[in-house]
Amino acid sequence: LGDEVFFVGFPFGMGAEDILQPVVRSGSIAWLPQNGKEYLLDAFSYGGNSGSPIFRKMILGTKLGNLDWEKPKLIGMIVGHQNIHVENVLTQPDPTILKFEKGNLDINLGLARCVFMDDIIILANKVSEK
Repeated sequence: LGDEVFFVGFPFGMGAEDILQPVVRSGSIAWLPQNGKEYLLDAFSYGGNSGSPIFRKMILGTKLGNLDWEKPKLIGMIVGHQNIHVENVLTQPDPTILKFEKGNLDINLGLARCVFMDDIIILANKVSEK
């Protein structure tokens, strides 16, 4: 809980042109379940981040005052993000026209839903046994 992480992906299709250049995002582990399969990152994820690998940042000091990066550790995968659905919100679809409409919004709360790497390995082993 609280560990810094980073993940790579293609939110909104960005970086998925002829030459693949994924977008790198960072965050921290915000919530760990006691008995669940998913955990939460304090990080914005969007469409295109599903399936993104998550790596834990490892900083270790070899001696006092000298910090070095250790190899990142793969800890999981993003499967979505937490939304809140808000109904009957006034919106202004075209900012150049003073006209408002009532509609519904899904607001991204900035919490990415993730699965543990161990669970992915277990599932992959079950599939390969068939």
